[in-house]
Amino acid sequence: MAVIRRRGKRGDRWVVDLRIDGRRVQKTLPKGTTRAGAEEAEIRATKAGSIEAAIPKRCVTFGYFAERWLEERRSEIKTSTYINYEARLRHYFRGSDLWNLPLDSIGVGELKGFRTRLRAKHTNLKVGTINDLHSILGAIFADAEREGAIVRNPSRLMRRLKERAEEKRGPVFLDQTEADRLLEASKSEGLAFYAMVFLSLRTGIRRGEMLALRWKDVDLEAGRLRVERSYRANNPEGERFGSPKSENSRREVPLTPDTVAVLQEHRAEQIARARETRRLPVLVFDRGDGRPVAESNFSRRNAWGRVLERSRIGKPLRWHDLRHSFASLLIANRVPLEYITELLGHYSITITKDVYGHLAPKWKADAVAVLDGIGS
Repeated sequence: MAVIRRRGKRGDRWVVDLRIDGRRVQKTLPKGTTRAGAEEAEIRATKAGSIEAAIPKRCVTFGYFAERWLEERRSEIKTSTYINYEARLRHYFRGSDLWNLPLDSIGVGELKGFRTRLRAKHTNLKVGTINDLHSILGAIFADAEREGAIVRNPSRLMRRLKERAEEKRGPVFLDQTEADRLLEASKSEGLAFYAMVFLSLRTGIRRGEMLALRWKDVDLEAGRLRVERSYRANNPEGERFGSPKSENSRREVPLTPDTVAVLQEHRAEQIARARETRRLPVLVFDRGDGRPVAESNFSRRNAWGRVLERSRIGKPLRWHDLRHSFASLLIANRVPLEYITELLGHYSITITKDVYGHLAPKWKADAVAVLDGIGS
C-alpha cells in the first residue's frame, strides 16, 4: 500500500512511499505539487505497481483542456448553449488561478479556493450561477477522467451550494384579471406590442419562437401557427435564427378566434406600413424595416417596464412569465397536463408536472371525488 507524506525543512515537498514486491521505494514529487496532485501520484503508482508512474508526463493545464472541451462539444450542442458555456469560461474561469494549474494537480482544496475567491470577487453572484459553474467544472473533469488525463474527478467530492429561499426565482403566474389588466396596459405601446403580449398569453410560445415567426408559419384561416425556429439576438456568430429549444419545440399551436382577430388587425397595419416602404413583411413582428423586434423592448427600462408600471400588477414579471401564465390559466380551467405539455413543446410531461403540477391540487381532489357517486 502506498502512502504520501511531506518532507523537507518546510514540509514543502510531497513523497510517495510504496512497497513493490516487498521492497520499499520512494519518490519525491516536484516542488509545487499540491496535496491533490500527490494523491493522484499515489493512485497512479499503486495502479501501475511502479514508483516511476508517480510522476506522469507533463499534464496540460485546466485552461487548455477547458478550451478544447468546449470546441469538441461545439457541434454537439445548441448554439445558445455553446454561447452560454463560452461566456462562463471567459468571464469566470479565464484569468483565475485555476486556469493555469496542471489539470492533475487540481483537487477539492483548489476547487473550494476557486469558489471562495469567486464569491469574494463577484459579490452579487447568485448561488444558482455558482452551481451552474460547478456543473461545467464537473463536465470538464468527467471528460478528463474518461480520457485518462486525471485519475479521478475532484468535482464529485464538492457539494453544491444550497440556495436561500430569497434567492430562488420561481415562475410568476397571472390570474385572468391580472392578465386582462396587462393586456389593457400594453395597448399604449402600439398594436404590434399589444399583439405580442396577446399572442404570448394565448399560445405560451417562447419569446425567441415568437420573434422568429414568419407569416408563412401562420395560417389565420385555419387558426393555427407552426413553430419551426427560434431567434437569439446576442449570437456572436451572426446566425440569429436557428432551431427551437428541442425537437419537441417544433409544434403546431392552435389560435383562438380572438387571437386570430388581433393578428389580422396587426397584419393590416403592417401591410399599410409596407406600402410606404415597398417592403412586404416576412416576419410577423419586426421593426418596420424587416429586422426582428429589438430585445431592448422587453427590458424593464423600456416598453415592457412601462407596461408593467401602468398595469399596477405589482409582481416581478418577466416576459417568460407570460408563458407560465398561459399554462396556469389552462390548469385553472382543468385542461389535462398532457395537452399542456404538447402546447408548450416540453420534452416530457415530467417537466410540465415539475413546474405546474402544484397549481392543481383541488382539481386532483375533485377528480377522485367522483368515485363517491359510483355504485351508490
